[in-house]
Amino acid sequence: MDMKKIMEQAKKMQSMMEKQEIELKSKIFSVEKQGILIKANGNREILEININEVLIDPEDKEMLQDIIIIATNEILENINDEYEKISPKNQQGMPF
Repeated sequence: MDMKKIMEQAKKMQSMMEKQEIELKSKIFSVEKQGILIKANGNREILEININEVLIDPEDKEMLQDIIIIATNEILENINDEYEKISPKNQQGMPF
């Protein structure tokens, strides 16, 4: 295979991946779990946490904390999954 074509393909792929990463960083992700809504961007920054007032029980703070942890972990996992989709190992058509 022609080395020049390989280099052109690599540059094209790199450009495409950079574009996808920029788009991903600006994407807003949201997860809602049992009355708690969490929003984050592709930079893995939490933008908003909205808690349904019904869940605010001063005598059961641990349950609220657990739900927040579960929802936060899920949103971060969703973002990581999106990054995996654009990672080089998942790109098709590369000759090497």
